[in-house]
Amino acid sequence: MKQKLILFATIMMGVAVAFAQTPTTATSNRTKTLVAYFSATGNTRRAAYELTSEFNADLFEITPEVPYTIDDLNFCEKDSRTTMEFKNYWTCRPSIKERCENIADYDTVWIGFPIWWYAAPNIVQTFIEAHDFSGKVLNVFATSGGSDVNGVADNLHEDYPQYLWNERRLMNQYQEEHPYEQSDILSNENIIRLGYVDLGLASGTKWKAVNEDGYYSYEQAKSLFEDKTHQIPTKSQWEELMYSCRWTWKGNGYIVTGSNGKSIVFPVTSRRYCSGEVDETLWGLACYWTRTPFDEERIWDFTFAERGMSIAFNYRCAGEAVRLVQSSK
Repeated sequence: MKQKLILFATIMMGVAVAFAQTPTTATSNRTKTLVAYFSATGNTRRAAYELTSEFNADLFEITPEVPYTIDDLNFCEKDSRTTMEFKNYWTCRPSIKERCENIADYDTVWIGFPIWWYAAPNIVQTFIEAHDFSGKVLNVFATSGGSDVNGVADNLHEDYPQYLWNERRLMNQYQEEHPYEQSDILSNENIIRLGYVDLGLASGTKWKAVNEDGYYSYEQAKSLFEDKTHQIPTKSQWEELMYSCRWTWKGNGYIVTGSNGKSIVFPVTSRRYCSGEVDETLWGLACYWTRTPFDEERIWDFTFAERGMSIAFNYRCAGEAVRLVQSSK
């Protein structure tokens, strides 16, 4: 009898151990996914969030040691940070705040970024070179105003052939599905769609409700649109609009509301190079002329993105958006 009890106890212990080990074995076989992304204006961040939901993945932000400012993102300025980084593509590696210390835990890694200069930003190379991705599947996702993701993904494959590169996605719906969220913005009864709008500014300046269609060099804008009653805003008029109104980001543009409650919309635009080519990599950034000279070759301009706005400058021959004003007499 005693032997039978010992045998029964031994069998039950074996069953218990088997059941206890089953979840551990299942967990160890589960594929773990990481979504690592760099985002300068927020578009790629929204795409990254969607991927984490789709794959039940963890999220890691590739954060620059020195954040990118609006001036840094001025692709038309030959000495801007992003331009200089691209010119030194093979050697420039911007510092990142931190590594992903548990990268060994993941089997699949999605790497996401905005496409700049038809390539991955240099900081993406910093991230790749700071980690060992041996034995992992690497996928690429990107946002862009017009560039194709395939060429960029192929370049990463060529630059880092030691790794296994698989899927690539262009996730532009996180830009295009929010064309200044018109259903939200234009349903607001205080939005003015036509003519010039009094926003209650101290200077008495009235702002036109819409942009002029297209991109114009500074000289083109002056000759086509300026007369006694319509002007390109001065630097001071843009600054007054910046500091005296409430700016509300709505996906692909701002609602700008004056002290009197009236509002107009400023959509995101791109810009045109002096060569005439439209910069398709600048989605998420807006560039508008002032009529105030910076120097003999350049003009102050007004620039904004989701993260903020600033007064910058650009060459007269470049093409930017135009928003007109009527000054108080």
